[in-house]
Amino acid sequence: MAIGIPGSKSTPKCHPNNKYQGKGLCVVCYLKQYRKKHKKEIRELQRLWVFSNPEKHKASSRKASATRRKNNPEESLKYAREYREKYPERVQHWRQENIEKLRGYTRHRRALKAGNGGSFTNKEWINLKAEHDNKCLCCGRTEAELSLLNLELVPDHILSVKMSKTLMLSLGFLNSIKNIQPLCHAHTKGSKGGCNNQKGAQYVDYRGH
Repeated sequence: MAIGIPGSKSTPKCHPNNKYQGKGLCVVCYLKQYRKKHKKEIRELQRLWVFSNPEKHKASSRKASATRRKNNPEESLKYAREYREKYPERVQHWRQENIEKLRGYTRHRRALKAGNGGSFTNKEWINLKAEHDNKCLCCGRTEAELSLLNLELVPDHILSVKMSKTLMLSLGFLNSIKNIQPLCHAHTKGSKGGCNNQKGAQYVDYRGH
């Protein structure tokens, strides 16, 4: 691949200062023309790569999405709103299939809004439940028993994220796994049927009970 030299055969006709690729074109224009001509073949190769490398594709997509959100936050929000409006069934299906992820995002947003800092992953939450035999630390009922009562185990903040920022700064991150305990919760609006509902924002540490 030669660099274009004015007046020579290796000088691109399109962009004389760019590297020469062939057929009188610079490397940029040559590749652009090639992609246009072989669009179907390239697309098929991309599909094959995605099918063969699902984890790499997911990681690459997440990285690209994070970069777009960081560089163009307004455009990203606009795209998300338009997507939800255009594909409500897909959004609803994803929410039903990823309840724990959705709740994790909600908890993280609330902590950021309150300025509490810290975070914990779904894996950390699952491991914490396993450490306590998947039971509510207050009433001792298992997840199987709770499901029969339309209750479920949720991460309860021992020190509430609603505490004052001054107190929060003196204690450290409140939205971390070290400040979490599994308690049962009823999602019915206004319900007090779960231990977490009854506890509210009070400080009660059931881990030593």
